[in-house]
Amino acid sequence: MSANPYLDPLTKKVLTKPVGYLRRKPPVTALVKLGIGHLTDQSANHQVTLQWNLNEQAQKDKVFKLTIDDKEVYIDLEEFAYYSRIMFMR
Repeated sequence: MSANPYLDPLTKKVLTKPVGYLRRKPPVTALVKLGIGHLTDQSANHQVTLQWNLNEQAQKDKVFKLTIDDKEVYIDLEEFAYYSRIMFMR
């Protein structure tokens, strides 16, 4: 198991997540036209993309494709949003 990148090994305090990668993202208008976005893997071990311009039915149903390396899964946005709202509740 790898060490937690957000835990300072000396002080044992949780560090703030670096968010500089957000400044390097393309403009939203470009992403709308592209229909694909590249996510930053916090472990830096994988290539992760989201693709949302799949076809008309997928857009109507709000289904997008998540690709991690060579594995593809199709996810319902509304179901994902439901879980993302409760992921970090305590």
